[in-house]
Amino acid sequence: MKNFIWIIIILLIAGCTGPKYYVKQAQKYEKQKNYEQAVVNYNEALLQDPNHKDARKGLKKSGQRLMNELIKSFDDAYNSGNYLKAIEKYQEIDRLKKNVERRKIDLEIPDDLNTAYKTCIENQCREYYHSALRTIDNRDYELTSDFIRKIEKIDPTYEHLGQLRTAVKADPYYTSAIDAYNRGEFARSYQSFQQVEKIDPGYRETAKYMEELGKKYAISVALFPLENQTQNLQLSDQLYQSLESELFKQRSRIMQVSDKETIAEALRKANIPVYLPLSEKDALNVSKSLGTNRYILCTLNQTTNEKMPRQEEIKTAYLKERVLYFDQWSGTQMSNYQYREIKYKEVSEEIKFSITMRYRIFDSTTGTLTYSNQINKAVINQIKFAEYTGVTEDLYPTTGYISQTDLRKWRSRFDAANDRKSDQELLNILIRELTKQWIDEVNGAIFK
Repeated sequence: MKNFIWIIIILLIAGCTGPKYYVKQAQKYEKQKNYEQAVVNYNEALLQDPNHKDARKGLKKSGQRLMNELIKSFDDAYNSGNYLKAIEKYQEIDRLKKNVERRKIDLEIPDDLNTAYKTCIENQCREYYHSALRTIDNRDYELTSDFIRKIEKIDPTYEHLGQLRTAVKADPYYTSAIDAYNRGEFARSYQSFQQVEKIDPGYRETAKYMEELGKKYAISVALFPLENQTQNLQLSDQLYQSLESELFKQRSRIMQVSDKETIAEALRKANIPVYLPLSEKDALNVSKSLGTNRYILCTLNQTTNEKMPRQEEIKTAYLKERVLYFDQWSGTQMSNYQYREIKYKEVSEEIKFSITMRYRIFDSTTGTLTYSNQINKAVINQIKFAEYTGVTEDLYPTTGYISQTDLRKWRSRFDAANDRKSDQELLNILIRELTKQWIDEVNGAIFK
């Protein structure tokens, strides 16, 4: 008897969710003119019974009505020039068409719909393409990449995609080259155009600029050993190596740079000591022998090392200690923790290094000074840390609650002395910054 009751229940449940149920649901949606949901329910009915006549008949009827709605939406979007929306509607049409075709049901679709869809793709890609070109002109390359991705999404075979992909790589170098050209930094401009040429030799007016630079602005340069007016011989050598190395990186078709070995050999042939101050007359003669257009003389005028007085301030912290005591009630020895006030030091240290270098650029034909400047660079290393002779892991800033994050942050002050930079590290920073400013100036001044 119990088994019979369960069979009846199962049949009732099956009846509630069987093909007839979904057909009734679909018919209800049809009356509401919700053809999308009607198609969903007819599909579910056919999934359970592929030969259900009412479901097949209903799917064809509701499917066609839904198709007509989608086609109208496509036409409206197409005629109003909203090609992106039209593309979306066409994709819905295509999904509906494939869906009912699986049930071997055909829906009526205008013959020219596919042609109109291709026109939408073409027009929308063209719109994205021109928008991408505007972003390139505005140097907004991230937005350019966004438009490239949008084109790829709707038509990965679009004819101008390759052009845009190349432009987004080449244009940053191209605009840098143009900017350098306008500033008179012709060597740097030529180098940037070379980068463009590697990516796309025919990009914009790259070839024209490179030809012009090669014909009008080709120049050769000699950088003579640094004159040192300080007592720091090691710094002088290090600075010269940095300047020479950076100048050597600027070599190109329009800037030839004599290397230090060539210059040293020319000085020896002229019986001029390499490590003694070089007169302007000797520099001119050696430069002429090398056949250079410009020569550069640099002088390390001054270096300073200033240490400010160490600042100390006594502060209070709390040491957490374990204490033992005798519990008279239990007669046993017990333990607990207590905080004891201690003193530690908050320390501030500051050191300042500075360099002063003068450089002069001369015309090798006449010995005329064409440009000179003095560069002053300074770096300050200021550190603040705490000093305590005991175990810092037992120290607390308060006897109240403090989170582990805040506690770790507070205790980190006791390790902050390790942030102190060595003298050589500070000098390295100075040399790097001085060299950077020097090469930026020289790139323009050398062509004056």
